[in-house]
Amino acid sequence: MLLISINSIYGISLDTDIYFFSVVLVTFISIVSQLIWEGITNYYINFESKIGFKSSYLYSSLLNLNIVFSTLIIFLYFLIVKYTNLIPSIYIEFFNIFIFYVLLQNIYTYNKFVLNIKKRYDLFYTLDIFVILFNIISLYLFSEIGIIILAYSIIISTTIVLIYQFI
Repeated sequence: MLLISINSIYGISLDTDIYFFSVVLVTFISIVSQLIWEGITNYYINFESKIGFKSSYLYSSLLNLNIVFSTLIIFLYFLIVKYTNLIPSIYIEFFNIFIFYVLLQNIYTYNKFVLNIKKRYDLFYTLDIFVILFNIISLYLFSEIGIIILAYSIIISTTIVLIYQFI
């Protein structure tokens, strides 16, 4: 639905190219974090079922690893932008904001995996629906600002969901 909304407002244009390029790049970067989680899932389940306190230690350790890894990627992005022309200048304004989604998405995805293991399936999908609806509403209300509204909207909606997940 979000894609239909983007296309109905911006059509085939540079704005949609910027958005899709950014989403693909952030998703590709975030795969490494998801691979770490996939590799450790069995250990987490064993700790969760046998020894409750170790699973929270493992959760905290992996969360910290996600945060450090994501922060490193964000730092490297700004170094690359400053010292090279690897990313075209037309993408930089949007991506300077959207790059922080790497951190938020890694934490959000990691927490969703944990919710799934703990059999909290309702939150797994409900939070995704909230993020998508928030972005669609933001897009329709503030579309005159340009596609950059989606960068802000995605950051804000994912931050709200993360705050809710940690409460």
